[in-house]
Amino acid sequence: VESKSACDGERQHLRIANDKLQDENRLLISQVATLKEQQRAKEQKCSALTDELEKVKGDYNDVSSRLSHLSEERRKELDHSQTMEQSCVSLKEELDASQVRHAPDVKTLSLENQNLSTQCGLQAHELESL
Repeated sequence: VESKSACDGERQHLRIANDKLQDENRLLISQVATLKEQQRAKEQKCSALTDELEKVKGDYNDVSSRLSHLSEERRKELDHSQTMEQSCVSLKEELDASQVRHAPDVKTLSLENQNLSTQCGLQAHELESL
C-alpha cells in the first residue's frame, strides 16, 4: 500500500513536471515563431532597403553622368568664350591700328571738306551777287 502510494506520489510529481515542461515547450515554440516572424520582417525590410539602395545608386550614376556631360559642355563654352574674347581683342587691336593709320587721312579729308565747304559758300555768295 505504501509502495502504491509512493508510486502515485511519484506519478503525480512526474505529471506536474511533465506539464511544466510542456508549458515551457509551448512557450519556447511560441517564442521561436515570434522570432521567425521578426526575422521575416527584417529580411523584407532589408530587401526593400537593398532595392532602394540600388535605385539610389542608379540615380547617383545618372546624376554623375549628367554632371560629367554638363561639365564637358561648360568646358567647351569656356573654350569658345575664350576664343571669342581673343577674337574681340584682336579686332579691337586691328581697329585701333587702323584708326592710327587712317588718322592723317581723316584729318586731311576733314580739312579738304572744310575748304570745299568754304569754296561752295563763296561760290554761292558769288552766284547770289550775280
